[in-house]
Amino acid sequence: MQVQDNRLVTVRSRATVKAQTRGRLFRVALRVFAEKGLAATNLKRDILKPAGVSVGSFYHQFRDKTELFLAILEEHAESFRKLLRAVHALAYRRPAQEVAWQSFSTVLTMVEEHQDLIRMMAREQESHDPRLRVYLRRNDRAWVESLAVDYLRAGLVPSKDRALANRMAELVVTFTWGAVLRYASWTDEERRRRRTNWIADLVAFCLGGMSAILGQPDCERGHLESLDTEEV
Repeated sequence: MQVQDNRLVTVRSRATVKAQTRGRLFRVALRVFAEKGLAATNLKRDILKPAGVSVGSFYHQFRDKTELFLAILEEHAESFRKLLRAVHALAYRRPAQEVAWQSFSTVLTMVEEHQDLIRMMAREQESHDPRLRVYLRRNDRAWVESLAVDYLRAGLVPSKDRALANRMAELVVTFTWGAVLRYASWTDEERRRRRTNWIADLVAFCLGGMSAILGQPDCERGHLESLDTEEV
């Protein structure tokens, strides 16, 4: 019994050390990849030494720096999709304007809290690394499919038309990524000054576009002024 207990403690200790090592690698790599890009980053000098991680410990978890890069993207992408899924899950009980407002507000908060990640992704849109290009295409499809499912569940697309839902989702993903890059380029002062109006414009443009695609009248916008979105 004592032997089993000791083994359990050892396994837990190893798992803790592995998680701590992974955390240090993620924190350092996120900053370096954002500054230099994947191709220009030297694994040993730029990541392992500042993180205090040995070469052996690194290769015990990752095959190379590209795999580390992809692990960072995958972890955050799924977390972001879960956040937006939670917002969209309430769509059937709330006005479309409010759901859209909350969605864009959530996206902009992600930008504010994960600026290095946004820079990482922006840098690598034209990457020549084949594994990264495959991931970016797969991640784009995952976003489109996730949004399409949300639209169908919320009843935003008539007759459960999956092709139309995918079409709308693809446009929204493309439009939102452009908005993210522009917002990320602003200074903190610009964001504080323009955030509320920026969200209002994004909501109006997005819902207006959806209405045009669906052949429906524009949504009413009266709820926007009453939402608790006043910026300090």
